[in-house]
Amino acid sequence: MSLSGANHFKRAWPRILSFAAFFAELPGGMPAHLPPVPKPLPEGMRRGQRSRFYLFHYPSPHSAKHGGYVTDEGHATDETTRMLERAVNSSHNSVNLTFDQHFDYIADIYDGPHPFKVGKVDFTFDKHFYNYKKLNPQQMADWRAGKVDILKNVIVDEIVERGRVGADVLVTGVQAQKWWPALLAEAVPLAREEARVILGLADLPPFDLAFPSEQRGELPSLPDDAKCADSEVQHPCGALKCMSLGHRARVDAAIQFAQRGVLPEDAIVEYFQALSPKHGNFNDTERKQLQADAKALAGGYDGPSPLDKELTEEQKKARTEAISKEMSMRARGGSKVVKAAADAAAVGHEEAVGRLEEIKEQRRR
Repeated sequence: MSLSGANHFKRAWPRILSFAAFFAELPGGMPAHLPPVPKPLPEGMRRGQRSRFYLFHYPSPHSAKHGGYVTDEGHATDETTRMLERAVNSSHNSVNLTFDQHFDYIADIYDGPHPFKVGKVDFTFDKHFYNYKKLNPQQMADWRAGKVDILKNVIVDEIVERGRVGADVLVTGVQAQKWWPALLAEAVPLAREEARVILGLADLPPFDLAFPSEQRGELPSLPDDAKCADSEVQHPCGALKCMSLGHRARVDAAIQFAQRGVLPEDAIVEYFQALSPKHGNFNDTERKQLQADAKALAGGYDGPSPLDKELTEEQKKARTEAISKEMSMRARGGSKVVKAAADAAAVGHEEAVGRLEEIKEQRRR
């Protein structure tokens, strides 16, 4: 991994490794996952001169077997990224790409695996890591400088080694949208100047950032009662819960935008919409398998999904046992969660109403 990383990210890889060591020593930090090294696309498959970045924030897998964002074969390991992988492949007529072929660079604002919850509240980057209660001012400044430095050198490598002229960027979720565009805005001018010096140019080489935009027609608009910022895209993890059709359409459109240099020109991504019973082409089989995969992952299963390949008898047994383990853990704490959500929903608590609907949906599975 590190050898191919050093070959591909010639300037960025030393920074990535150095930052991983720094992050592990921070209060609230831990051993970092390294970004997957992108594999070449199949021979004859087109791609443009633009990089494809996926920048996010989600609890990355705690897998002891894979220890990162992709399996040994390059497939996504988390339920969120697995859906992204399948969304792209569902729009190809004859090509199935691994997740490490979908993007030229992926990264999380929190670089290691973390729990979904801390106590009774959801883990959030600002509340549980990047704040003055956890880090001192110098640590906070060093963290930000380190993230910008990695981005700068990734972009320098994209310009100098691969002749890229810009990046199409997929950013999903509230925390990711708060951080990544700002970090990129700092990194790009630094990268262009360094690339100019390396290439011996008189003028700065081109490298722009493009996010999918509602104003440009790349993202569908939402009803007036569900407004979003111009390039805002919900986190894909909600697709197996209670994401609206409008937000599903925005996720699909954002993926289509980010993969526009790779997808066939006539491709239409509707994967996330088809995971909703309200959609005309509802794919009930896919949804149920994804839900089972999520339970298996939560129960400790590290093997492949039946959506990807036929399982051996040993893998089927391990997957079934993991699903049973997860459902048992859920049942032990379920009654208290349901009562708390119902009490809060009864007095109009908006998040509790959504949570109660989510619990009802889980019980219908």
